Amino acid sequence: PVSDECMSIIGGMLKYSIADRLTVHESLEHPWLRGQAGDTQIPKTVISSLSNFTGTCKFKLLVSKLFAKKLDPTTYNKTLEVFKKWDVDGDGEITLEEFKKGMKETTDLNDDQIAEIFKNLDSDDSRTITIDELVVSAAFNALVSVDERMHQAFCELDEDGNGTIELAELKKVIQELDEAKDIENIDEIIAEIDINGDGEIDYEEFLTALHPQYNQKLRKGR
Repeated sequence: PVSDECMSIIGGMLKYSIADRLTVHESLEHPWLRGQAGDTQIPKTVISSLSNFTGTCKFKLLVSKLFAKKLDPTTYNKTLEVFKKWDVDGDGEITLEEFKKGMKETTDLNDDQIAEIFKNLDSDDSRTITIDELVVSAAFNALVSVDERMHQAFCELDEDGNGTIELAELKKVIQELDEAKDIENIDEIIAEIDINGDGEIDYEEFLTALHPQYNQKLRKGR
């Protein structure tokens, strides 16, 4: 008989929608392929997502939180593995010291870089990271790894389909995410990434905010 894990990876690789389909890296980190190594090795995709979670603006955090709801179970479970390993005292939170220890064991980042990533993840300024906050970095990595996922996320925010994300549309998303403190600063969130100053976010501005490297490639191709 075919195992559930085998069916899971096959199903993920064969999904019709590219946005929902597993990438090569996501497939290679799937438990069915990792086998027993998953019990002792920290998944590379999780470490990569943490290492890349720098230079984060509020808009980038909001979109990542939105996409976190769609994170595939395998990626969530891999992130949970790391969280449990780094949460040394088992209190359900990771302190800066615990985070530094885990990152230094798996990356070449210095203290300042690690502290910046920690600050970006600690969205409620509690000086600790919860599993939900750690998942945001995994969600961001999964989002920007596939062009179609970014376009799908933009279209979901652009409810009226006019090609831009407007103040009211962004405010609705913030309310759905229960990010009440950000509603007061919504003008600042838009201004932060509104390159042409029209008070709305078009697709190129959206890409610039989420993935500046992608936007650089876009400009080179013109």
